[in-house]
Amino acid sequence: MKTDAFLFVIAVLAVLVVGAMLALSILYPNGAQGPQQARRISISASGIAYASPSMATMYVMINGSGYTPAMATANLSDTMNAFNSTVLKYIEGNVSGITTQSYSMRKVYNRTAYQATEFVTVSIPDIGNVSPLLGSISSINNVYVDQVEARLSGNQTSAMINDALSMAVQNATSQAREIAGNSTLTITNVSVYGTPRYFYYPLAAAAEAGTNGQLYFNGRQGVRETVSIEFLYR
Repeated sequence: MKTDAFLFVIAVLAVLVVGAMLALSILYPNGAQGPQQARRISISASGIAYASPSMATMYVMINGSGYTPAMATANLSDTMNAFNSTVLKYIEGNVSGITTQSYSMRKVYNRTAYQATEFVTVSIPDIGNVSPLLGSISSINNVYVDQVEARLSGNQTSAMINDALSMAVQNATSQAREIAGNSTLTITNVSVYGTPRYFYYPLAAAAEAGTNGQLYFNGRQGVRETVSIEFLYR
């Protein structure tokens, strides 16, 4: 009787094992032994964003001459006062927008005269004021505009970097989606490579002679951001 009972238990266990194997083969036809494990992938991608400059910086040389250094300095001061009073209304009255970069005094060769020179930069908050500003200072003697450089504002730069990062994340996610198919994607880590890489395009071009020194701005600045993102999918 004990032997028959033992054989019966063995038979029941065998049936249970076979049933479990059949159930696994139905639930996991590819031979998996349980729920599919999450897979990890790492994707690197870049994003680029652009912006048109809203500000400008003007580089100017201003001279003053005289028979003595004191006279040259006084004449330079008069010219600077005329220049500053003209410029202020185009830079929102901000005196700190006019910055002296260097000052020099020299004796003019083969002449009994001295020349004082001051190099200044002017920060112009609204790029639309560049042309009228140039027209206004053109009537001031001994003022020479060396260069006008268009540039982005701080807010523009921040927004452009954020847009480039968002685009990089979107590009990485699209690549991950191609690999994962319809599986659920989860971002586990995002790394940004290095510092932003800027691209400069022609920002300002001098107009032809006869247009009263107007400038035309038609360029853009771009930035590239690169990210590495780790995804989990199952």
